[in-house]
Amino acid sequence: MIKKRKLLMENAINMINTREHSMDLQSTKKMVQSLNKEGIIIDVSPGWLFMTGYAREEVIGHFFGEFLVDESLSKTKTEFPHLKDYGFVNNVCLKLKRKDGVVIEVALNGTSKYSDDGEFQRTFCELRTLDYYMHSVNAVTQLLIYEKFLKMIMYIEANISALLLENEDYDYYNNLSAILNEPPEILQAVLEPNSDKSETLDENKKSIIEYAKEYITKNTLTEENKILIIEKSGYLNLPISTGNEDYTMIIKINDDTMPNKERLLIIDFNSSKHLLKEWRESFINISKLIESVIQWLKINLENKNLMIELKKLSETDNLTTIYNRMMLDKILLNQKKSYDLYKEKCSIIILDIDHFKRMNDTYGHNVGDKVLYEIANLLKSNIGKTDVVGRWGGEEFLIICKHTDLCKAILLAQYLRKKIEGYSFTGVGNLTASFGVSEFCDGITIEQVIDKADKALYEAKTGGRNRVNN
Repeated sequence: MIKKRKLLMENAINMINTREHSMDLQSTKKMVQSLNKEGIIIDVSPGWLFMTGYAREEVIGHFFGEFLVDESLSKTKTEFPHLKDYGFVNNVCLKLKRKDGVVIEVALNGTSKYSDDGEFQRTFCELRTLDYYMHSVNAVTQLLIYEKFLKMIMYIEANISALLLENEDYDYYNNLSAILNEPPEILQAVLEPNSDKSETLDENKKSIIEYAKEYITKNTLTEENKILIIEKSGYLNLPISTGNEDYTMIIKINDDTMPNKERLLIIDFNSSKHLLKEWRESFINISKLIESVIQWLKINLENKNLMIELKKLSETDNLTTIYNRMMLDKILLNQKKSYDLYKEKCSIIILDIDHFKRMNDTYGHNVGDKVLYEIANLLKSNIGKTDVVGRWGGEEFLIICKHTDLCKAILLAQYLRKKIEGYSFTGVGNLTASFGVSEFCDGITIEQVIDKADKALYEAKTGGRNRVNN
């Protein structure tokens, strides 16, 4: 694409460069002539003869002014000395009389040839008709159109690539749709949505997608030929064409996140026919870029979910699905820092299931595991929003009560004791638990807070169980 752009640029520059002209007297397409110092025609190209309608013997040896209208003849008398003395003239506008009497407007560009001694010998001139300049203007116009097209493609590619730098929670589907709909050359871009976004589409876009699906079932769209371009798509509400034609491009994009492993991109665009190949090639590359981004996002999401799962496993007790001992230690450390810095109140509750070993021996470990799971859910459902519960070890559970003093923690422990006492556990029936409560205070370590709650729990056990001590 870059090479083609460079070549087009060079051709356009050459055609509008007024200082360069043909000296080829054998050219069948260009009007080239050579004059002597008196302005007599020495030679002309076949192209000169073809354009004027004269035979060679009718022009060779004749004064060039004979073939010009009067107003141009006077201009020639002014410009010809400049050509001889200074060696060039540029874009001298003349009116040339054809043999059939038709007058054609030309622009003459010429240079002079001199001997080694600097003596004038002859001129070489090219006469360019209006067609030449129209061709030049068209070439430059096409260059500008192509330049604009390249900028559009680069904009799309750059912005799609930039999506990879977005926050991991961004909406890829809507962002991609917005990028594709931004360029003015694209009248409408419709991307087949994920199933959770189908309901948000308006009826027009739904009909576009359905039409595209029906169309590709009748017109095979293979892996090798992933793009179809249709002229003047009648099913769209398109604006009136402004010189170019309206087309619709249907692109199949591989996407493992879709039920059928692919999604459709329908691009409605306005373009000249000579750019259709570039549209096709460019959007083949864009579709590959989209597929790469989708694949990267899929891998990134899988990695993210894996990290979440690993984090959960590292923080969670596998049996009860509440926090494990390691996570409780981290939270206790943070609470100790909060107390030391801001005197933020915090209490802890340690509870132990009464006669759990005897129950385990009687009903088996499977039943015991169910009891642990059920009591964990019971505790989690009945503590405060800022409180944290975890398995401390065996049949012991630890509750960290943030922003809670000792009195309120005791009340919570009593509430939980009654909840457990009144709950019917699977395969066992009613059970009880004993509680020990303590709180953070000045000059006390985490180990001392835990030890104090442990001693209170021990006293509750030895004092008859199913009670709360502090």
